[in-house]
Amino acid sequence: ASPAKKAKKKKAGGPTREHEQVYWDAGKTLVCGVDEAGRGPLAGPVVAAACIFPEGLEIEYINDSKQMTEEEREEVYEQLMGNPEVIKAVSIIDHRRIDDINILEATMEAMDNAVKGLGECDWALIDGNRIPKGLQGKAEAIVRGD
Repeated sequence: ASPAKKAKKKKAGGPTREHEQVYWDAGKTLVCGVDEAGRGPLAGPVVAAACIFPEGLEIEYINDSKQMTEEEREEVYEQLMGNPEVIKAVSIIDHRRIDDINILEATMEAMDNAVKGLGECDWALIDGNRIPKGLQGKAEAIVRGD
């Protein structure tokens, strides 16, 4: 069976695909989700990831990582990374760049870079309340969009 068929159902109360569905229905086939990590610490990089899930893929336990156990995070990571149908890209902005432009701008840069790293993307769903400049007109910001 393909990795997409092995994936389990999503955790009850976790995220839905309703935002993606709006854009799929509008003809946008490659809709990615974007989130960041590392804005809270006082030192270190900020990391953003973007990924496109196949339309029928459901993954058990997937949720905001802060709502997941370590074991659930590990299982979801293995399913995402092991599935060639999931298109993914990561961008890391180091502390020197953060010092140069500030943490908010570094986060926006990381998100923009991650989406560009996908190669193709029709629309981006950004976790947060801002859209990176490079994604204006090609993205929606979703507060609590984890």
